[in-house]
Amino acid sequence: VTEQGQPKGIFTDRDAIKAFAMGLSPSDEVRLASTMEHLEVIHMDDDVLKAIDIMTKRKIRHLPVKDDEGNIIGMLSILDASKAMSDLSK
Repeated sequence: VTEQGQPKGIFTDRDAIKAFAMGLSPSDEVRLASTMEHLEVIHMDDDVLKAIDIMTKRKIRHLPVKDDEGNIIGMLSILDASKAMSDLSK
């Protein structure tokens, strides 16, 4: 998170497993190797297809979701997006 309170990257379950495998403890400071130069986000009203397109092109598995004020209100995973697509096809 930046000094302005904006997210800079995502620390996922996979990142935690990698840190544990490297012998780091929960009290160790972890630098996010996956911190992105530009964190991709979607708006809460965006289409699930847009989210899947972003995830596919950027080769990422999670997208922060922002509201109209720019606040992060959730996280969309590739699994969430896949389930939504499955529900739409029913």
